[in-house]
Amino acid sequence: MLSDPVEAAMTEINREEMHARLEASEARVATAATDMRAELKTAVTDMRGELKSGLSGMRHDMETGLSGMRHDMDTGLSGMRHDMEAGLSEIRADMERMRGSMETMRADIHQMFSAQTKWIVIIVFGALATGGTIWGFLKPSNLAPSMQSVPFVIYAQPIPAQTPPAAASDSRL
Repeated sequence: MLSDPVEAAMTEINREEMHARLEASEARVATAATDMRAELKTAVTDMRGELKSGLSGMRHDMETGLSGMRHDMDTGLSGMRHDMEAGLSEIRADMERMRGSMETMRADIHQMFSAQTKWIVIIVFGALATGGTIWGFLKPSNLAPSMQSVPFVIYAQPIPAQTPPAAASDSRL
């Protein structure tokens, strides 16, 4: 009846053998899936550990870098503060020296003027009187025609060149 050898071989398997083979196949697939799950779990755990380790290292590197930057900034600001304070103290010292020299100058000027006061008054009064006379402030208002100011012009006179007597006698020879 059955002429096909494949059909003949299939018909020879009974139901129990078929169930046994299916169970064996299902067991192999379940084992493979369980192994795959375990491997995936191990891989994910390893990746998490590596990621945590990498992030921890990166965090440590960033903290170290920021700490170094903070230290450098603090050092720079401290140096700048020190330099500014030194400069300000120099300015204060210079101001004190200037104040002292100004006080000394003030005392010297006061001493000079107090010693020379009458001469200064005479000189200033003379300068004012001279200026007033020149500019016409101290002249009487009704001058006679002969007393009006006459402009004076001073001309420079050339000095004639004179030859020395010895040079004149040599030219005759």
